[in-house]
Amino acid sequence: MKKNLARLSLPCLLLLIACVTSALAQDVAIPDPGLNAAIREALQKPTGPLTQQDLLNLTELSASQNITNLQGLEFAHNLNFLDLQSNQLANLSFPAGLTRLVTLDLSFNPLTNCIFPGGLTNLAGIFIEESKLSSVTIPADMAALTGLDLSGNRLRNINLPSTLDRLDFLDLSGNQFTNLNLPAGLTSLTFFDVWANQLTSLAIPADMTNLISFRAFFNQLTNLVVPSGLKNLSTLDLAGNRLSKLSLSPNFTRLSFLDLSENQLKTFTLPNGLTNLNFLYLNQNQLTNLSLPGGLSHLTFLQLSDNQLSSLTLPPDMTALTSLFLDNNPLATLVLSETLATRLAATLSTLRSRGVSVLTYPLTVQISSPRLTPSGSFNFVLAGPPGVYAIFSSNDLVTWNELGSATNNLGSTSFADSTANVSAKKYYRAASKAP
Repeated sequence: MKKNLARLSLPCLLLLIACVTSALAQDVAIPDPGLNAAIREALQKPTGPLTQQDLLNLTELSASQNITNLQGLEFAHNLNFLDLQSNQLANLSFPAGLTRLVTLDLSFNPLTNCIFPGGLTNLAGIFIEESKLSSVTIPADMAALTGLDLSGNRLRNINLPSTLDRLDFLDLSGNQFTNLNLPAGLTSLTFFDVWANQLTSLAIPADMTNLISFRAFFNQLTNLVVPSGLKNLSTLDLAGNRLSKLSLSPNFTRLSFLDLSENQLKTFTLPNGLTNLNFLYLNQNQLTNLSLPGGLSHLTFLQLSDNQLSSLTLPPDMTALTSLFLDNNPLATLVLSETLATRLAATLSTLRSRGVSVLTYPLTVQISSPRLTPSGSFNFVLAGPPGVYAIFSSNDLVTWNELGSATNNLGSTSFADSTANVSAKKYYRAASKAP
């Protein structure tokens, strides 16, 4: 271009400048009165014709004035922020030429479909909430997109390109999806909402390893695989589905909020490793058996109401628990540590008044003094956290021999040493067989 300009004679160069100046001075028709008024207000030009040069000076525009037509806005090539919430846009082919646009908000319009052209390579945020959108096209070259909010629409399907490797949050909640297949490549996604749809199936890409929050409550999911590589997951909300089983990976060490309420779970085993779990909701299922691991030292809230639990054992290191809900269970036995029993005194008093047998155990293993039986054996009581224990004996505190094992399911159990009477003195200790 520089070489060509160098060859132009001065009259030709002046003619070229005159042509460009003339083009920028051309009037731009903005037929929609609301859009026309909004542009004039943004440019502080209440009267006179709007020219292409005027539109080039427009960098930000917010308008809520019953706008139905965006004709003329395509000349605003330097526009980077456009907020058109709460207008009357219905069927929209988005203007081409807005290549510097960064943020777009079309929420609360009666939009039924929206087609985005290619070339919007700087667009980072799209917000189209609470409209009537049934179809939307996201071009592959929209690779700068970091946020996409299409919640509260009528979408049944969506094709997202695999080029959205910068997408940070995706909100598809409140639509009409029955199934959803996301492409691989959404490696930056941290927040994903798809709640309040009609999903019966959902595939979560395994490479979505930066995901922090995944909420898919109030759907119709009967099965779901949560990839084990989602090690950054902090919030998992699957309430109000039809799940009869669910397996979670012990890799989810950052998980702090887990809601599986209002499903169809009959048994559930929480894996080891979820040491940061703070809230656990399992109410309104069909649970007859619940297995809680050790390590839940951060758990403060446990909701188990409206199940079929007849017994429940809480692990010893669940020392932070402050809220426990067990209403509407046929509960007969509750086993928990003495420390936790003190913390939950009011709750336990209510349970006892309903006839629940509340059994407590010390946090450290204790072996009571032996009691001699008529047969000459010694009977002992082992109290401590529920589990299987190996029992050892010694005559000199140096050499120890394993006598056998004792299973302690209710916080205490008994065992006997039939050979105790053959020794002048004997010492005993117990060690957990848990891994």
